[in-house]
Amino acid sequence: MEVKLDDVAFTYKERTIIGEEILRRINLTFEANKINALIGPNGSGKTTMLELIMGLSTPSKGRVLVGEYTILPNTKLKNIKSLHKQIGYIPQMPDDQFFTSRVYDEIAFSLKEFKYKLDILDKRIKDSLRLVNLNEEYLEKDPYHLSLSEKRKVLIAIALAFNPKLLILDEPTVGLDSKDKKNLIKLLIKLKERYNKTIIIASNDTDTIFRFADNIFILNDGKIISSGDKMQVLTNVAFLKEHNIKVPKIIEFSYIVKEKRKIDIGYYNDIKELMKAVYRNIK
Repeated sequence: MEVKLDDVAFTYKERTIIGEEILRRINLTFEANKINALIGPNGSGKTTMLELIMGLSTPSKGRVLVGEYTILPNTKLKNIKSLHKQIGYIPQMPDDQFFTSRVYDEIAFSLKEFKYKLDILDKRIKDSLRLVNLNEEYLEKDPYHLSLSEKRKVLIAIALAFNPKLLILDEPTVGLDSKDKKNLIKLLIKLKERYNKTIIIASNDTDTIFRFADNIFILNDGKIISSGDKMQVLTNVAFLKEHNIKVPKIIEFSYIVKEKRKIDIGYYNDIKELMKAVYRNIK
């Protein structure tokens, strides 16, 4: 499912500064069946953009195209429930989304909301857990007592239960250790490659994002200041530093070698490939 923002601007009506735009003339396309990462400092407009894509807000100008759905200024989308069936949203703070004491009930609730028949409910629930590598024992567990990584997996399972075309994740790596991040990467790549999901991730964890995202969009002060494939955007070290965007460590290493040793070993998103380049070029 492709997502396109066409000349989009957004202004909060309750803002005290009249005419202050949170988003300004945004033109971008989140490609279908790709992992698209949205990077930007707090207050840059990332959350607002996600709300527009989900139809929770409407643009002040322009239009938001989410697959076959068009979100226009100051116009409530008539078939918003149908849109929400196509979108799985995984927020940064899982505990804010839970309201029952069983994982089974959490997943079942979303399916009942979308009128899934009871005779396929159990299968959908178990299949969605299996997709995120959680066994059936988790069905009876209290989601509040799970680890942060497990809670995120449950939220993804809830989203996957109704088979959305688009997944939106807000800061999914916050609080995860390196092992959990690796597992998350594997899961998202599998969802893209095997199940053709379109994925949008809002995150400033450039070290992790660089390892698996296809496209990068940098948002600052309500404007897209850089966009393209990850190698194009995240290897522009001078630009990233100028705008206080964290340079991925693996890119920083190659950049320092080039600046201080005058040896261009190239840029890699795999540490093994980087080490091969070091061996070939540095004596």
